[in-house]
Amino acid sequence: MNRGLDNIPSEREEYADRTSQTSAGNFNMHQEWLLRLACWAAILAIGIVSLMPGQLRPGTGISGHAEHLIAYFGAALAFGLGARELGQVGWIGLLLVGYAGALETVQRWIPGRHAKLSDFVTSTTGIVIGCFVIAVFILLTHRRRESLYTRLLRIVCRRTWTSRDE
Repeated sequence: MNRGLDNIPSEREEYADRTSQTSAGNFNMHQEWLLRLACWAAILAIGIVSLMPGQLRPGTGISGHAEHLIAYFGAALAFGLGARELGQVGWIGLLLVGYAGALETVQRWIPGRHAKLSDFVTSTTGIVIGCFVIAVFILLTHRRRESLYTRLLRIVCRRTWTSRDE
């Protein structure tokens, strides 16, 4: 309730603001390492699957290009969640493109694997799309000192609190 004054927040709104900030801060302080762990696990998984000999590589049932696109899109999104500004998103993209290129090059020496320019282009496309999504969200939220992870948590906390009131 707003008590009839549009520019003065109610006690409930102030409490929701305080708890979402506190929850986001505590969540980041205590559990942001899970996000980092997930990022590095994704990179490790991409590396392991990329460097496996052809006959040992597990199949997913989708095309190789779709696998590349999804894997690198997900990696870009995961790493992008920690970005606070557009420059960081750019560096994330460049490093992931370098990683994709290195893995594709090393595949030349692995039995049953082939380095393909089309796979590299597809991986890079996934990275670019993931970084673009992150960049758009950063531009729309305008909070430069918080990571995207913190901003998403703040949005979820506010929506959860307001949905309980209804």
